[in-house]
Amino acid sequence: MLRKALNGRFFSIPRGDLARTLYDTISDRVEVLYSVSMHSVIQNAQGVVVELSGGERRCFDLLAIRIGMKRPM
Repeated sequence: MLRKALNGRFFSIPRGDLARTLYDTISDRVEVLYSVSMHSVIQNAQGVVVELSGGERRCFDLLAIRIGMKRPM
């Protein structure tokens, strides 16, 4: 869609600008967690159950992750 709107021209978005725009768009409707890691992820019929680094288990309909370059997987 973007390529079509730009008539095939190259377009670059700085990562910080993209991250800020995405966060500003979703932050009032979506829970965003920072400084946690996942120990396990189990998918079931209702969504996913995630065990977080503090031992807490949480259920989510959708799980999207960002893996940093310096973070262990």
